[in-house]
Amino acid sequence: DKAEASFIKAKTHDPDNYKSWLGLGLLELYRDNKKEAELNLDRAIKINPKSDKAYCALGIVKSNAGNLRDAEAKYCQALDINIENLTAIQLLIDLSYKTERYDPVYKYLKGYLDIYPTNLNMLFALAGILFKMGKIDASLQTLDDVLSLDPKHQYALEFKNRVRSVSVN
Repeated sequence: DKAEASFIKAKTHDPDNYKSWLGLGLLELYRDNKKEAELNLDRAIKINPKSDKAYCALGIVKSNAGNLRDAEAKYCQALDINIENLTAIQLLIDLSYKTERYDPVYKYLKGYLDIYPTNLNMLFALAGILFKMGKIDASLQTLDDVLSLDPKHQYALEFKNRVRSVSVN
């Protein structure tokens, strides 16, 4: 509640204080108060339209409300602003498995890996997305990339065997 008081005080002194609106939005998100969270986050975005954090948080609000297409759009907006927002990437990965819409997350994973080509977690995630997209050879190649960086990566070894068994059938 001290945080809330600080955010309210700051926005009272400066109604265009982006961090106050973002903080209040995150606080209401934590409290599962969707309507207030959305209002505060929308205000933060109005003040700072380049806030990947606010778009990402708004995506969580939308996802929690069951609006998965809107959530996807907000995560994508966050990633258009900042491809390095790992929270938005992870949430978009999770969402893609629920919606079975893999093209958006594929685009952002590739963009992230253009910058950080040795990130094992994102490479492994890409292998899974490629597999779900039916791109078996690309999935196997990506798993080989993971294993070249970490030959004992247990999940990659197990998943590679699974992908191979599917490609044989």
